[in-house]
Amino acid sequence: RTTAPVLGGPLKSAAQHRREAERLAAAGAYAAAIVEAVRAIAADLSEREILPARPGRTADELAEEAGRELPALAGDLRAATRLFDDVRYGDREGTEAGYAVVSQVDAAVRAATPAGGQASTSTVATALAAPR
Repeated sequence: RTTAPVLGGPLKSAAQHRREAERLAAAGAYAAAIVEAVRAIAADLSEREILPARPGRTADELAEEAGRELPALAGDLRAATRLFDDVRYGDREGTEAGYAVVSQVDAAVRAATPAGGQASTSTVATALAAPR
């Protein structure tokens, strides 16, 4: 796996990444939409000061660090960043279902509070593991 940073290029807000992800998904560009949705998660965590802004953070590092702060979502974050790596570096095709998973993780992250508070729970990782 390549370990390039999740956030690269010009800085965008989480809202800007989400809008771009939605636009790409509406156009059927699910791989790019997945990448933008994970970038929205990374930007959101930084904007809310759950994670410090750190240029060069990889998807794996994002999942690990965010999972410590939002332990109820650790598995979901790993699933979302795995999809990111698969489509960004593994040349796998993005799917509508994959984009939906990452969007659900994004929504769960937005609703969650850090480990010191009440974190929301999600079962996105469980859904990913289910046979299709």
